[in-house]
Amino acid sequence: MKTQAGGFAAALAAVILSSCSLGQALGAQSASPTPQPSQAASPMALPDYNARYGNNRVGAEAAVRVGRALYAQQQYWEAYVKTDPPVLSSTFDPVRPESFDVGAKEVQRIDLILATESGPSIRMYALGGVEHEKRVLVDVARVLQALFPSASTINLSVFYGEANLHATATYQGGGLDYHAGPAR
Repeated sequence: MKTQAGGFAAALAAVILSSCSLGQALGAQSASPTPQPSQAASPMALPDYNARYGNNRVGAEAAVRVGRALYAQQQYWEAYVKTDPPVLSSTFDPVRPESFDVGAKEVQRIDLILATESGPSIRMYALGGVEHEKRVLVDVARVLQALFPSASTINLSVFYGEANLHATATYQGGGLDYHAGPAR
């Protein structure tokens, strides 16, 4: 029995040593060779912002601000901001907040998607009917207009859940053109 246990331990040690760098340095054979630096895959370039919030860094930062403004009213909404043009000539540096304004001045149009699955948020949004919904959207559009003073058009889409379009609106020149979503 001791011979089998000793043989098992020796085999286990050989497997462990063959897969680590110490084992390779000692001459153990590895089942899978270690790739050389030239064979290793190059790291994929990642954006410097969360693409779930916007199509560029400035849009993503604006979406976070909209989400926080709604959260301050005890409503949880996910926000996505798409700017037009999508590529801005300057970059936003969080250490230099004034750099946001440089890129924001280039934006001519904004598409905002608001979505929630929160029952309390839906009830609070719909509390006063269509007129209340319009006021909420105007407030959100004003937040975006303050962030993007050159934007002449702000398109807003409101979803309950991921696929249930509740309403769309366009904010231009201080006015809101509101449309209820498709009949359910």
